[in-house]
This record gives sequence, C-alpha cells and structure tokens, in this order.
Amino acid sequence: MFKKLIFSACILFAGSSSLFAFSNGDMLITPGFGLGASSGTATVWSGADLSYYLTNGSNTTWFKDGTTKYSFAWSIGCGFDYFFNDSVSLTTGLSYDSVPFKVVYEKNTFISDCEITFKLSYLTIPLGVHWYPSIFMIGGGLYYGLTLSNDAKIKVGSSSENFSADTSSVLGFFIDAGVNLDVANGNLLLFAKFRSDLTYAYTEDGDLVTDVKTRAFTINAAYGFKL
Repeated sequence: MFKKLIFSACILFAGSSSLFAFSNGDMLITPGFGLGASSGTATVWSGADLSYYLTNGSNTTWFKDGTTKYSFAWSIGCGFDYFFNDSVSLTTGLSYDSVPFKVVYEKNTFISDCEITFKLSYLTIPLGVHWYPSIFMIGGGLYYGLTLSNDAKIKVGSSSENFSADTSSVLGFFIDAGVNLDVANGNLLLFAKFRSDLTYAYTEDGDLVTDVKTRAFTINAAYGFKL
C-alpha cells in the first residue's frame, strides 16, 4: 500500500511539474504588484549638530543622532521573460516603485522628534536572469530607476514643511525568489524581491541628509501569460 502511494505521488509530481515547463523561445508576460518596506543608507548630521544649528549655537542636546526608519513601499508593473531553454530566461519589464526614505532624530531634551522623509518613486527597468527549477523561481540582475518624484518633508512635532529635493535617477541590483504555480492555464508567481541602489538617489554637500541610497523588500504576486 505504501509503495503504491509513493508511486502515485511521483506520477502526480511528474505530471504537475510539466505544467511549469518552458522551451527555447517561450515568452512570459507577468503583470503584478508588490507590498513591503523601504529604508536605506545616508550621511546625516549628528543630533548635536542639528541642535546647535536650530538654536543658533546655544544648545547641542535637543536631539539624539539620526537613524533611518522603515517606510511603506509598493510596486506595480509588468515583467517580461524570454526563455533560452526549459528553465533559464532573460527578464526585464517596467514598473512604478514607491520607495520612501526616512531619517528620524529622536527627541532628547526637546519636546518632539524631528523627521525628514524623501518621497522617492521611480519608473524602473530591470535586466537580469530568472531560473525556474521545477515550481521555484530564483533570479536577479540590475535595474535603472528613472526618478519621478522630488517631494520631501521635514516634520517636528505637529508642524511640517514640504520642499523639493534634487533627486537623481539610480542604478541598482535586485534579487527575486519564490514559486511559480499553475493556475487557470497560466502562471501565478508569488515571490520576494530585494532591491538596493548602487548610486545616490540624493546627494548635496553639507545638507542635513545626503548621499541617500534606498533599499526595499517586497512580497509580490504576478499572473503570467505564456506567448
């Protein structure tokens, strides 16, 4: 009985794995979206320097040193895979990516925190490789992000002020990992994506926050149409 169950399971797995098979020249179009969190790295003033500046040199203890915080990130777009063989593809596409970057100076002797937020968003074009072993998908590559937003905000307590930052388009790298499932004669991709800038999204000598590079981690869902 046990051997029959094992044999049946092998047949089922072999049959199901063929659903995910690709061949040379196949193309896969994958519209989808992702939700997650963004943060990053930057060069920032110390809390003492910020306090000194805001009080015209009379106080250096208002704020603690600034630290980066996570913000809500999201993405929507469409991917495209061109297959070289039954499991390896060249991947590209086009997506809108919202990847805010936030630095918070927590209060020390002052009454509230100071927050600086860059509302960064990009039109992103990736170029990389995907590998589809059985039902899994693993891959990565580089991306170019064309900047779409230069909005920023500084907030202290209940007071805030919006301003424009001279943000730049970016180059970066990404990593994908997830599963490829057969649903309704199509391919449902559920995967995690990590993206990280290699160039600065914002840089300005002497600014309170400068040399900004963003990172984001999202959980994504996409439905694939094989051509």
